[in-house]
Amino acid sequence: MNRKQLSQLCGYLRWASILTAMLVLGYWGYYYFAHNEIRFVQQALFSDLWNHPNTNNTALWFIISPSIICMLLLTFWLQKLLGIFQSGHFFSKDSLNCYLWLVWTNAASIILGVMTDYAIKTYHKDFFATGDYIEILIDFSNILTMLLLLLIAHLLKTAKDVEDENKEFI
Repeated sequence: MNRKQLSQLCGYLRWASILTAMLVLGYWGYYYFAHNEIRFVQQALFSDLWNHPNTNNTALWFIISPSIICMLLLTFWLQKLLGIFQSGHFFSKDSLNCYLWLVWTNAASIILGVMTDYAIKTYHKDFFATGDYIEILIDFSNILTMLLLLLIAHLLKTAKDVEDENKEFI
């Protein structure tokens, strides 16, 4: 695959991810406005709270809004990165910066996911008899993926520095 074909592939992936994000947002919007359901959170406890007559749905929106914002930011940084790749700048400082923003936004998303889970379970405990403790599950595959992405970012930055140093030497 040559550079032009790789740039074209990045363009196709960029539009495919934009279309996917639009379809997901449309799906969520449809279920919210047509059925008064939040499909963003795949947790039975959240559905219990959302449908309970004494809960504050505005508070529930406040609880899940950081995760929604992270999803939108992840989509933005992915689009920006694929746009830079589409223009043929695969190892530029801009592409590395976008990649790092994508990685750190993903890390924030994981942390906010745990915090959202805790907040939902705490709020649920106020309305339903669920016991004295709150169990928080942490997906270690997400943590390993984040470490791998950070390692790749470090390797890309180091390779770019070596390449720049070699160009200066010649």
